[in-house]
Amino acid sequence: MYALDLETMEEQQLTAYHTAYHASTWQSIPEEFWFSSFDGTKVQGWIMNPPVITDGKVPLVLQIHGGPHSAYTNMYSYEFQSLTAEGYAVLFVNPRGSVGYGQDFTNACRSDFGNGDYLDIMSGLDHALETYPHLDASRLGIAGGSYGGLMTNWIIGHTNRFKAAVSQRCISNWVSFYNSSDIGIAYAEGIVGGNVWEDTEKLWERSPISHVQTMETPLLLIHGEADLRCPVSQADELYMALKRWDKTTKLIRYPNSNHGLLKNGKPSYRIDLLEHVRKWMAQYL
Repeated sequence: MYALDLETMEEQQLTAYHTAYHASTWQSIPEEFWFSSFDGTKVQGWIMNPPVITDGKVPLVLQIHGGPHSAYTNMYSYEFQSLTAEGYAVLFVNPRGSVGYGQDFTNACRSDFGNGDYLDIMSGLDHALETYPHLDASRLGIAGGSYGGLMTNWIIGHTNRFKAAVSQRCISNWVSFYNSSDIGIAYAEGIVGGNVWEDTEKLWERSPISHVQTMETPLLLIHGEADLRCPVSQADELYMALKRWDKTTKLIRYPNSNHGLLKNGKPSYRIDLLEHVRKWMAQYL
């Protein structure tokens, strides 16, 4: 714990409870980079590496944040650390829609879901593969929660580059989401730009579930049954659609768990969740 003097901006460390633990435990430190996206926009990203690096041999998991109006930093993430400890590199970027880069950048994804934001993410992936020779381009995973789960669903419907995917607390169908989420009307009209009466085709076309027949990436769906932000029916719909078309998928539902399952849910569920992710990545990467 630290105290910050707002007049001098000097920091004072108050506690050091974890010093001994950190001294004896390996951690992956995020490495920052910037890249030019498809249209020249500068986008920030980070990569975290596993303890052992061999050129061309390290599988990569692309992580996508929620929001979309939130942002990654060079933060500590037990979710990401659990992956690097298993031998994966982890890539995360702040595509348009992220906060912290000015209002225009934050607004750039609104009424344009699945276009510029999607291309920013994929440009970041291409940059990482070109920049870091230890990454194995043939073993790519993708994962995300909330908006990140939505984008994960969208991406595997538009490319087969990934060998494994994990989608948590996701959106799969904008049409059904519109009238079932606690923010459905405002969110769908803001991010996609339409309502279910006048813009049904637009909402459906921008729904990952409408592209289910082209999804070939094995997809693990994880959802809390008490989620009001992204109702569990969103995972149910995509799971059933994938099963209908004989795709590889698995659905895990956690009882009495809301949208914050991964961040502040029941500890035993959070541990179980990370174990399911570990096994899924290990099986397909």
